[in-house]
Amino acid sequence: MPAKDVTVTATFKKTDYTITIGECVNGSVSVSQTTANYGDVILVTATPDEGYELIYFQVDGGDYAGTAFNMPAKNVTVTATFRKADYSVTVGQVQNGSVSVDKATANYGDVITVTATPAEGYELDTIKVDGTAISGNTFTMPAKNVTVTAVFKEILKDYTVSLDYDSSMATVSGIAASTTAHEGDEYTFKVTPVSGYKITSVKANDTVLSADSSGNYKTTQPASDLVIKVTCEEIPASYSWQKISGKWYYIDSNGNRMTGFATIDGKMYFFDKTGAMQTGWISEGGEWYYANKSGALQTGWLKISKVWYYFAADTGVMAEGLKKVDGVLYWFKSSGALASGWYKNEDGSYYYFTTNGAVKGWKQISKVWYYFDKDSALMVTGVQKIDGKFYIFASSGAMQKSGWKQCGDDWYYLNKGGDAYVSKWLKSGKKWYYFKEDGRMAANESLVIDGKTYEFDGSGAMK
Repeated sequence: MPAKDVTVTATFKKTDYTITIGECVNGSVSVSQTTANYGDVILVTATPDEGYELIYFQVDGGDYAGTAFNMPAKNVTVTATFRKADYSVTVGQVQNGSVSVDKATANYGDVITVTATPAEGYELDTIKVDGTAISGNTFTMPAKNVTVTAVFKEILKDYTVSLDYDSSMATVSGIAASTTAHEGDEYTFKVTPVSGYKITSVKANDTVLSADSSGNYKTTQPASDLVIKVTCEEIPASYSWQKISGKWYYIDSNGNRMTGFATIDGKMYFFDKTGAMQTGWISEGGEWYYANKSGALQTGWLKISKVWYYFAADTGVMAEGLKKVDGVLYWFKSSGALASGWYKNEDGSYYYFTTNGAVKGWKQISKVWYYFDKDSALMVTGVQKIDGKFYIFASSGAMQKSGWKQCGDDWYYLNKGGDAYVSKWLKSGKKWYYFKEDGRMAANESLVIDGKTYEFDGSGAMK
């Protein structure tokens, strides 16, 4: 103590305390300062690892929410607790099918399985996660919410492509036969004729194709099978008629003689093996033809030695057997001569022919009346309704006339003209009989006639 009064004072300063970062799992922590005084506000930054989120940070084991704490009057350790973050897996809008996922909520790194079910007529094209296509039907969950969609495509039906052409006349390149073509497939091809031939048409099914300036033909696969048909014809040589030793020949510029059948200036001719033009009757390939004096094959009707023949308009072949001409059925003998009279078919049915063709309708033959179907011209037998009346024809086709006639199990009564009694009474002897609207006699039955009921026994007689 000095020899005087003294005044005692003291100077204080704030104590510095340390802030230590403790061990953190699944994330990291930093603070705004590592040394602080009591009461200072310390900012805490907690950074979770990918796929994690902060629950809270801790100061000396005490939980804190938010991002700051007030410094106590001591040293502290700051840590943070993290947990796996939950992310949503959403199914987006999908057309022509459906999509489902095995998890609606997942953590980072989880494997998600996608089930994509196409609608009928479609198949899966791609599965997409947030617009990006994935391989297969699984993906690893990223650290974010995702939307899963799928693209479905229409199943294309397989169609065929076939080529129809004569390879001795042309070659086709750029297109090949196929059994797995699809609607909309496009084709570009060339057709090259063999020397001596020319292309007359190229068709895609029934559509005629034309070559472009490069000689290419183009077509598209329809929703059906496709047939490419190429038609070619030989480039004709220059021919001329020449008469040699009294016979006519048709010879080209190279000296080759025409043989066989040929159409010249719209008329058909036949040349034998030597090339000589034929006239008169011609037998070739089991068929008969007739050429007039000019050598042209006869077509249509022709009278030769008072006998009528018919030769096909397109081929000149002589008609034999049954043949329709202009819608009328005719009969020609094996000689080709036009025939008339009865004709028996293999099934036992009959026609009757005149020189005007098969008879239809009524025809009296040898004083006997017959009827021939107006459509088929076949002779009818049995009970027939003709022009509203009923008639009976024997198995020979002869129309039956007058009186009682049995056909099968039924009885009829015929007028002199052959037509049957219909809806009419008949007194035969002392008994009365009745014939129904179809001409059959009433028997073993009761009928109401003109408002009265009548009974008929098995013989048809009214009781």
